[in-house]
Amino acid sequence: MIYLLFSTQLLATTTLVSQGGTSVTTDDLDGFAYKIPKDKQAGFFNSVKRVDKTLLTLLKMKHIVNYAKLNNLLDLKAVKQNVQNELLNTAMQDDADSSSMVKLLEYKKYVDYLELTEAYKQFKQVITNSVKPEEVEELAHEKYITNKPVYVTKETRDLQVISVVYNDENKQEQYTKAEKILTSILTSNTGFKDYAMRNLADQADVELNLVMNGFHNNPKYKELAESVYNQSNTGIIKDLVDFNSRFSIVNIIKIDPSKQLSFDEVKKYIIEGLVKQKGNQKFSELLLELTQDPINIDKEIFDFIKQKYSTDILKDID
Repeated sequence: MIYLLFSTQLLATTTLVSQGGTSVTTDDLDGFAYKIPKDKQAGFFNSVKRVDKTLLTLLKMKHIVNYAKLNNLLDLKAVKQNVQNELLNTAMQDDADSSSMVKLLEYKKYVDYLELTEAYKQFKQVITNSVKPEEVEELAHEKYITNKPVYVTKETRDLQVISVVYNDENKQEQYTKAEKILTSILTSNTGFKDYAMRNLADQADVELNLVMNGFHNNPKYKELAESVYNQSNTGIIKDLVDFNSRFSIVNIIKIDPSKQLSFDEVKKYIIEGLVKQKGNQKFSELLLELTQDPINIDKEIFDFIKQKYSTDILKDID
């Protein structure tokens, strides 16, 4: 019974797409499909566009990995070890309708797929590592000069904030309370922080943020940022800031203006970006070179794939 089932077309290893000496088989696709829940596979593989994209992605990965293996550019022990580490957190799919042998075969294909993706990722890093920082240092300086206005620090301000929390029912009442606190601070000889700690620390509806350093003009905090940056000098803002269901009293204690960064200060980060960019370019050029041959794919293969992943052909194996 097992022999007969494994002799069927759907269970045999079939080439789905090929290019030059590289091909994607049903085993490759089974490995990819392993993590898709069984009841979702038919829906996934019913889309020709999705299947086409998947096959071409697998083909691209196999081109690269075959090239890397041929030229001894992979640490295959590291590939296998990384995959084994990943598998420690991945349980084998529990398919009650399949035999232990079928489960093991499916799992083996999944492991092969993971090793393919890990090898692909490793080789991409090999290409990036092949770009030496000194190769792009001159280009980095040109990029700095051309984009000098980009390399500036943001103006930041150190704040102390007292906030009176409100809701829809007590908004007016809490506004009045916040105004009284603001007036008391402005007319008191006590410092902002000392006043807050002495008079407000035990009040449940009052929040104290007395060390808020490095605040910058962030749209996420629009109302607060507008009030803080509309004042050009340090000191207490004379109006309450209505922000995030709070009436806030804000004291600007320090202003650090924006500063032009020197090339030496940003050189490392520019070079890192250029190395990655050049690595990606080299990788793309290699892939283009490896994929010059025509792609061979039978249009009927899409119907075959739909049938394969919608057929419960394994359930009767004992």
